[in-house]
Order: sequence, then C-alpha cells, then structure tokens
Amino acid sequence: MIEDSSVETANVIDNIFDKMEEELVKIAEQKTEDKKKMGKG
Repeated sequence: MIEDSSVETANVIDNIFDKMEEELVKIAEQKTEDKKKMGKG
C-alpha cells in the first residue's frame, strides 16, 4: 500500500515539473521573440 502512494506522489511531482518546464519554455520563447523585436526596432 505504501509503495502505491509513493508512486502516485512521484507521478504528481513529475506532472508538476512537466508543467513548470512547459511554462519555462514558453517564457524563454517569449523572451527570445521580444529580443528579436527589440533588435529590429
């Protein structure tokens, strides 16, 4: 039983990190776009 809950917790943590990673990638892409616009401006 304990093992099951720890696996569930690990999955939840994995999901959180996946979402965080996606957000960071989006932010990084946005910053890159902003830099491109600034460079052209």
